[in-house]
Amino acid sequence: MVEVDENFEGSIFEKLGFSKYLCTTCKSHLREGICLNGCHLPESFRERFHKMVEEVINKRVSYRPSNSTEGMMFEAAWCNNCKREEISNGCEIHGRALAFTEDHSDYPKEWVRDRDGPKCLAFEKKR
Repeated sequence: MVEVDENFEGSIFEKLGFSKYLCTTCKSHLREGICLNGCHLPESFRERFHKMVEEVINKRVSYRPSNSTEGMMFEAAWCNNCKREEISNGCEIHGRALAFTEDHSDYPKEWVRDRDGPKCLAFEKKR
């Protein structure tokens, strides 16, 4: 029996083009019949596949919270602890994130997601 990820809709796996179906061997998501671990690839291709996956994982991509709860958690972790927020009018990065869509040229390049999760590259810890 094929397993289905119940939390697939809106997940990072959906955004990356994977299917909602899970590999019967390792329970990871499938994309065009291949799982994230490459279980079903011939042995000769697995090493190259794992290197390609590692390159994708290590890339930084633009980050935009998917909903208000996620946005509030990001703000609590980053913005509320950043001395840039103490500027008289607040941080312009946060304002640009609220005002523009992720594909707009003025959307902040400082908000990224990498293998460690979302972060602000302009973060300066409060004293």
